[in-house]
Amino acid sequence: MKTYKFYLMILAVFMTVSLSTRAESVVDIIVNSPNHTILETALIEANFIDDLEGSGSFTVFAPTDAAFNALPEGTLETLLADSRGVLTQILLYHLVNGKVMSTSLSDSLIVETYSDQDKKLKIKINGAGVFINNAKVTVADIVADNGVVHVIDAVLIPAPDIQIRETAEMGKVISDTYGNSLYFFSKDANGSSMCTDGCLNNWPIFYAGGNDIGEGLDAADFATIDRGSGVMQTTYKGWPLYYFVNDSLLGLMLGDGVIGKWFIAKPDYTIMISDNQLTGLNGTNYKGDYTVGEEIIQYFTDPNGLTLYTRTNDGYNKNNFTKSDWSNNAIWPIYEEADIVVPSVLNENDFSVINVFGKKQIAYKGWPLYYFGQDMMVRGNNKGISFPAPGVWPVPVKDMMMAPKPATVVDIIVNSENHNIGSRCSSSRIGRNITGRRTIHRFRTDRRSLCRLTSRNS
Repeated sequence: MKTYKFYLMILAVFMTVSLSTRAESVVDIIVNSPNHTILETALIEANFIDDLEGSGSFTVFAPTDAAFNALPEGTLETLLADSRGVLTQILLYHLVNGKVMSTSLSDSLIVETYSDQDKKLKIKINGAGVFINNAKVTVADIVADNGVVHVIDAVLIPAPDIQIRETAEMGKVISDTYGNSLYFFSKDANGSSMCTDGCLNNWPIFYAGGNDIGEGLDAADFATIDRGSGVMQTTYKGWPLYYFVNDSLLGLMLGDGVIGKWFIAKPDYTIMISDNQLTGLNGTNYKGDYTVGEEIIQYFTDPNGLTLYTRTNDGYNKNNFTKSDWSNNAIWPIYEEADIVVPSVLNENDFSVINVFGKKQIAYKGWPLYYFGQDMMVRGNNKGISFPAPGVWPVPVKDMMMAPKPATVVDIIVNSENHNIGSRCSSSRIGRNITGRRTIHRFRTDRRSLCRLTSRNS
C-alpha cells in the first residue's frame, strides 16, 4: 500500500515538473498576451496553431489588437471570413523562417517571408526606430523555445510589386512594393537603358520579378528588358525604371529633375522628354538647327516615347494642316489628347488644348503637336524632321519660340510700307493711344502732329 502511494507521489511530482518546464512556443507568447487576442483568433481561424507550436524556428512580427482595429472599417471581418484565402496570405507575410533577433536586422535589409507569393519585408532603421515596411517595432526579442516574437504597431499588408502612390507634391507616382520612388531617364529614348557603369551607382535598376500590378495600372504597360549577363530591368510604357540612391527614406523623390534628364515615374504623363539623335526619313542625321550632323538633342514625345512634331506654317493655337474631313490625318496625325501632365522641368502653362474639327489637340507655346505617320509608331523614330525638307516639321523643344499670334491693328500699321509716318513714332506709345475710332480720326498727316498727339495722350 505504501509502495502504491509512493509511486503516485512520484508521478505527481514528475507531472508538476513537466508542466512547469514545458517549452514555450511563439504561439504561447501570443496566446498569453492581453494585446494580441485578434492575432490569436486569426491564427486559430487560419489553422496555424499546430504549425507554430511544432518544431522548427520561427520569427513572428505580431501586430497588436490596436493595429488590427486600425484597419479600414470592415477589413478585419472580411479577413476572418476568408480565413483560408487572404487572411492566410497576410499571416504568412508576418512569418519568417529562423530566429531573427533585432541584432541581426540592418537598414534596407530585405527579409524573405513564408508568403507563397514571394512577398518580402524591408527593414528600415533610423532615429525614429526600427520599422518593418511601415510598421514600427514596439517590443523586440521576446524569445520562445522555437523562435522569437517582435511586436509591431501595424498590420503588414502585402503590397503589389508595383503600385501607385498619391503624393501632395507630384500627384500620382509609381513606386515599388515598399513605397520607394521610381524614375525615368530621358536618354532611354529607344527603350534600352543608357545608364551603365558608374551611372548605376547613383541610379540602381528596378526589377519586379512578379506580375502583381497595383490598382490603377495596366499590366500591359509593363515589360522586362535584358541588360545582359542575366540582369533584368522592368520598363513602363517602354521606359526602363530606376531608383535614386539618395532617396534614403520611403517616399522621397529627390531624383526628380536631376540634370534635367531624370524624372519621377508617373502613370499619367501626356508629355515626356527624350534625348536622341535626329535621323530623317532620308536616313541623314541632323543637328538641332536641322543642318546635317551628329548631335543629341532633347525634345518632346508622348508618354510611350513616340516623337511629336510642330509645323512651321501653323499659327498660334491654330492647326492649318488638318482638313475638316480628316483625309490627311494619316500623314501627320494630330496628338489627340485633352489632359496636360508634364515633367517638372517644363511649365504646364506653356501647353494648351485646342479644338480641331471637334477633336482635342495639345499645343506647346501655341504650336499644335503632331505625330508623323511614317514613324510607324516606333519609339525613337523621328523621320519627320526631314520631310518634305529639313525643319519644315521641327520637333518641339523646351526653349522654342512662341508661335506667331494674329496681327493687331498696331502690327498692321507698323509693318505697312504705306504708313511710315506712324511707324516713326514709338509703336508701343501709339498702341497705347489707339483705343478707338475717335482717336484715329484725330491723326494729322504730318509727322510732328502725330508724334505730338502721341506724346500728349501718353
